[in-house]
Amino acid sequence: MWVRIASILFGIVLIGCSFGRPAEVRLTATAIPTTVAIETAVATIAPTTTNEPSATATPKPVDTTLRVRVIAADVASYAPVVDIIEQAAQEIDIDVVVDVRSPDGALTLQQGYFADDIVDMWVAGANDTWQLAQVSAVSNAPITTDVPSYPFVAQASRNDSGRGVAPIAAQNYLISIYNTEILSSAPATTNQLLSMPGLLLRPRYRMAYPWAEGRWFDSMMQEVQATTVVSDGVQTINLDAATTAMQTLVDLRDLGPRDVTSYLEATTDFLYSRVPYTLDGDAALRRYQVFSDTLLLDYALPPVISASNSVWLPPVDVVYAVVPTGIDADRRAQVLQLVQQLQRREAQDAFYEQMRWIPIRNDILPSKPDDRLAGVLDQVGQLADAQLYDDATICRWDSYEQVLPFALLNIWKVSATVDTLKELIEACPPMPSSP
Repeated sequence: MWVRIASILFGIVLIGCSFGRPAEVRLTATAIPTTVAIETAVATIAPTTTNEPSATATPKPVDTTLRVRVIAADVASYAPVVDIIEQAAQEIDIDVVVDVRSPDGALTLQQGYFADDIVDMWVAGANDTWQLAQVSAVSNAPITTDVPSYPFVAQASRNDSGRGVAPIAAQNYLISIYNTEILSSAPATTNQLLSMPGLLLRPRYRMAYPWAEGRWFDSMMQEVQATTVVSDGVQTINLDAATTAMQTLVDLRDLGPRDVTSYLEATTDFLYSRVPYTLDGDAALRRYQVFSDTLLLDYALPPVISASNSVWLPPVDVVYAVVPTGIDADRRAQVLQLVQQLQRREAQDAFYEQMRWIPIRNDILPSKPDDRLAGVLDQVGQLADAQLYDDATICRWDSYEQVLPFALLNIWKVSATVDTLKELIEACPPMPSSP
């Protein structure tokens, strides 16, 4: 019996032990499918990653917009130039972005201080074009201009051979401008100018003019043949002829204000009919035309210099479309299309009407027979040379401006002024050889 009871108890213990272990068995049994499920998930993620498109697979769109920079030669607004360029580009379905910079600003940007500043074409006057060429910014692939044009265009093209520039207009000319309510006609000679009546209606003085401007005095010196070049390009002046030019300007200064007056003050006096006569150019005309309803003006060529019997007609500044170095073939082709459009009649007429620039085309101004200004500028276009820029010329102009105030204000005698001027000019760089 005790044996039987012991056997029963042993069986109960075995049964109890078998009830205490199933949890371990189940944990082991479920661990296997969990591992398989993880492996399966990893297997399905991999194809998704390999099928994602690469960031470099899509090509970046090519920017075909031309970036045009206008270099403003004066303080008057250049907004009309921007409009003319945008209109010309629109007509040939070219996208452009046009900005306007001062000469110093444009040159600073070009010299690499802003690496992301890119220009596909400049519109610049002769001086600023020369400055760009000095820093090797201008293409050396020439551009042919094939339109009926004034003589200064051919001269400029010879001077600029080897540069990627195309003339589109001319600025910085000098003409007689007079108020018809005060003065009946423009003086034909400097002697007539000196004898112009002093007490006319309401003038404060008789002539508004940038008296100490070296460039304009240089043209007078050229007309009386006072400047010469000796061996090796060294510049000098003929003392007698230079004395004649200096004395003429000093005499003309008596027509100006008694006190020292800025150019802006002088143009303002002319604007308000306080002065009957001025010698000036496109920048002043753009200012005056705003008041055309009340300011009645007429125009003429500058007076003949009585001492030399030659017209006091300074060279004009050619305005260029300038192609930069490093431009690719496709963009260059677009730029040349735009240049040709700016040389067409519509744009050329707009340059005259809105900027008072002389068009390069000689068939624009003669088509305006009732426009007195157009008639005068047509004569300037036929007669004027293109202004050349180089270190020697700039130095000569600076020399004039160093001494002119002393002569014009009667601080120095004319003879002493001319002697000093000769020393300054002979110290200037030599003139370059003709192209």
